Amino acid sequence: MDRSINMQRPAMPVISSLASPLHKTTRLRVQDSHYHKTIDRILGIGMLGDILSIIAALLFSYWLRFLMDLPKVLGLPSTPAEGLTFTDYMAYIIFGAFTYILCIGYFGVYHRALLLNWQKASTAVARASLIWGVLFLAIALTFRTQPPISRGFVGTGIVASIVCLLAWRWLFHFTVSDETIARQLLQRALFVGWTPEASSISVALWQRRTEPVEIAGYVDFPRTMARVEPPPNVAYLGNRVDLKEIIHLQRIDTVILTNLTIHADEIMAISNLCEKELVYFKIIPPYFPVLISGLHLETLSGFPVLSVSALPLDWLPNKFLKRAIDIVGSIVGLVLSAPIILACSALIYRESAGPVIFSQERVGQGGRRFRIRKLRTMKLGAEGSDNLSQSTLRGDPRLLKIGAMMRRWNLDELPQFWNVFIGEMSLVGPRPERVYHSHILSDVIPHYNARYIAPPGITGWAQVNGLRGDTDLNERIRYDLHYMENWSVWFDFQIMFLTFFKVKNAY
Repeated sequence: MDRSINMQRPAMPVISSLASPLHKTTRLRVQDSHYHKTIDRILGIGMLGDILSIIAALLFSYWLRFLMDLPKVLGLPSTPAEGLTFTDYMAYIIFGAFTYILCIGYFGVYHRALLLNWQKASTAVARASLIWGVLFLAIALTFRTQPPISRGFVGTGIVASIVCLLAWRWLFHFTVSDETIARQLLQRALFVGWTPEASSISVALWQRRTEPVEIAGYVDFPRTMARVEPPPNVAYLGNRVDLKEIIHLQRIDTVILTNLTIHADEIMAISNLCEKELVYFKIIPPYFPVLISGLHLETLSGFPVLSVSALPLDWLPNKFLKRAIDIVGSIVGLVLSAPIILACSALIYRESAGPVIFSQERVGQGGRRFRIRKLRTMKLGAEGSDNLSQSTLRGDPRLLKIGAMMRRWNLDELPQFWNVFIGEMSLVGPRPERVYHSHILSDVIPHYNARYIAPPGITGWAQVNGLRGDTDLNERIRYDLHYMENWSVWFDFQIMFLTFFKVKNAY
């Protein structure tokens, strides 16, 4: 078989492969030269399109600022541009495009794994654009260049470049996602053994289709059976003893070991075989089912050990930043929602006379208890039967008519802006649970209490993905943990935006 070898770095010691999470690569791989050429060609087209989009945006900004004189059109103070020519600004446009591409590359946009993932690619582009804008504006304000860099040019350039880049990237993603092109980007993965973790990964790959991975099938060990039944679309390809032949016949690019109950010598043999055949060797570690993306390899007196790295919100600057956004957001939220709260309160009182604000004890960050505030959506005294169910069921007879509508559009949560303002909650985070249910769920759901690491939120990643109400609690916890592992300001704003449109299972 005609193969080309990617020798970017030497093979790492076997112990590092045993300590790698699924998304980490520890072995060299063989790929058809056609695969490499296809990837390079597509990434090159993407980069060329980015460069042209950035240059077009900066040219548009130059025209808007100097030829059209936008500040003057808008009635704002404008600095005259007598004697300024396009040639004077050409160096800034070239420098801006060059540094822009460096920022985009730094955020991993040109990584093969993002070719089919529009969400991650667009997020990386937006982050890179903001960083580039801040740096370019800092240069304009700090250095006395001749001619001076117009702040209006930089400001319009930031906006125009983000619009142009995202429009181009959407067209690029739409084209690359076509079945005929997308199939050329897929790596063929072979599972050795089959576990619940392998089932979860296979389901996620089939549902999302954003990772460039195709499951070829799985092999099992002689005289053993898979611990769980694989999905019907995952083929059984034979025994571990035939692994070498299967790698060749099935054109395997990646071998993923799921069963670590076997002897260490067997793991070493599989690792050595993958190294010999020059395919990736990866492992799904069963020891760290919580916060798995935070695992990293470090040494202890020269010995390699696995460690769980700090979460983003463990860093003090991130805590301050999130708290600052919460304070500003809660103030704005209280002001804007005041008329809505008053209108809903009147409708609640009209349908069911009594207090319109409902207060209930919940469990917050670090297990501390606090009283959450909501607009009452049920009949008076309904909280006496809350212990019957973990969540409000669809068509709950206790719901008021106005209450069902408020729950549908999350209007009952508006008073929680006060909880955010006084520091008991955050705008975004895992939803706080009732004390009674928290004690029960922590005993029956693995890793449930890990969600208390982050402050509870008015909305969360699980909620915008429809995991609210009477839904799978294990899946909800998984989404909460994903949020804590991958927190960023951009992620928070994305969740807040989606909250207005994602109302699945809101009842």
